[in-house]
Amino acid sequence: MNHFSQILAVFLLTSYLVAQITVDSTVFKGVVSTQDYDGIDENNLVLVDALFYETFYENETNKPYSGKAFRTYQGGEIKFKGSYKDGKLNGKVSTWYQNGQKESEGIYTDWINDGLFTTWSPNGQESSEVIWKNGKQWDGKVIRWHANGQKKSEFTFKEGEPLRGGKIWDKNGHEE
Repeated sequence: MNHFSQILAVFLLTSYLVAQITVDSTVFKGVVSTQDYDGIDENNLVLVDALFYETFYENETNKPYSGKAFRTYQGGEIKFKGSYKDGKLNGKVSTWYQNGQKESEGIYTDWINDGLFTTWSPNGQESSEVIWKNGKQWDGKVIRWHANGQKKSEFTFKEGEPLRGGKIWDKNGHEE
């Protein structure tokens, strides 16, 4: 075996071992492949007609997508799970923060919130339970959070109208 062949063999073996170590460490860190989720990765769908309503079409067809879908963060952690019917968000939808805590869960009908919608703070505490009717916040408390985990706002709705006494905070936790 000549010198060049020996170097090539060592290079190929080293590349293979590094690839195996990378795969093993990725699995060890809990990063999952998209094969672990039901449905189609939303990155494989095309958004059309966003001016009036958003419709997802299966790639390379003119048929609106119906079925389960998911989206992940760049590291592979789950970000979104939901279902589409005739290209529109329909049914139970769940989202997660990048740290793995559930962010929200609710029901959609043709892109419109319809029914119970629950949200959680970045640390996992339930923060809002709101009943939606035809896309309008109807009954319940709505709490929003800044990205740093500080409370952003808190409002209560009754029969579609916000009640007096809502509060707003800046990202440092000071009431405005």
